Amino acid sequence: MSKLGSPVDYTGREIKEGDRVAYPVRSGSSMWLTDMVVEKIVFSDDESFLRPYKLMGTNARGNRCVVKNLGRCVILERKAE
Repeated sequence: MSKLGSPVDYTGREIKEGDRVAYPVRSGSSMWLTDMVVEKIVFSDDESFLRPYKLMGTNARGNRCVVKNLGRCVILERKAE
């Protein structure tokens, strides 16, 4: 999280709805990167003060995804405005 309180990725860029982000996934001892399109950014007061934001969206297979640790995701593509 930046000083102004907006959600940012690993590189410090602000994450917005419509962005395509990559994040790490783990299954057993295997790790890889996968991506999703951010559909909703949720702020929650009851969560840890270190991770107040959650990203919700869908991956390439159409499955719903939730990313809680924004410091480990990076923006791949910005939605054209």
